[in-house]
Amino acid sequence: MTGRWLSTPTWHDWFEQAWADREENVYPRLFGPDPRGIFTLPNTIFLDTFQQPSFDPRWLHYGVFEFRPTPTRPSWLYVTSGMSNAWEDDEPDPNGPSGFGCEFVLETAEQGDWAILRLQHLMAFQILLCHGRYPGRNPISPYDRIPLRASITEASSELRWLILAPPTGFAAGFKLATGLVELYQAFGATQAEAAYAREHGGDDGAYPDVPANEFVKSCGGEQASGDHRERSRGLCQFSSFEHGGDSLFRRRSGCRSEPAINP
Repeated sequence: MTGRWLSTPTWHDWFEQAWADREENVYPRLFGPDPRGIFTLPNTIFLDTFQQPSFDPRWLHYGVFEFRPTPTRPSWLYVTSGMSNAWEDDEPDPNGPSGFGCEFVLETAEQGDWAILRLQHLMAFQILLCHGRYPGRNPISPYDRIPLRASITEASSELRWLILAPPTGFAAGFKLATGLVELYQAFGATQAEAAYAREHGGDDGAYPDVPANEFVKSCGGEQASGDHRERSRGLCQFSSFEHGGDSLFRRRSGCRSEPAINP
């Protein structure tokens, strides 16, 4: 971890302005107003689930928002926030990638905390990939197939894979003062759909060798906590794969979630 993100007021100003613009302007415009969250990554997702010896404290500011249906969209959307933070840049580059240059979206027919946990896992994996924790593996990108080694929801399901693709019902990306951001939509897939994609694509982008019971446990009906306490369960509806106020650091620390994913 470098000291760059704590360096000068000028850096702090443009960095937080871009962060606020994404969460307070871009996301409401794309996905709807008044999201629930943010559900930030707990340290246990790195230390226990992905069995890492250490983690960067900045990663605990990454999280997931839940957007309810709108008059023009009947589905629920779960959207990551943080991977497009330009932590490592000395100055903003509006024509380059902002941070990792991506955020993830998961769309469901009904509200469900399992979707928050799935995106937290996917985001944590991407963070570790981008920071070289799995040498020789590239970051996740569109059309990668990720075997979950468990049902995608807490209930039994044939959807046991995630496939990333460009979004189908909203913009494929957006621009911040710190750079460009692509949106990758995660679709649930069956073994047959994943096999078809493999025949027409390439290698699978598998999770590291994480004990399967960690993923089952993390989606086993235990609730995530956030700004609000209302909860309801939902089944998934996925498409088949077819080819100047308070610091955001302070504000985020007050709404950090701790989903129960410990052994």
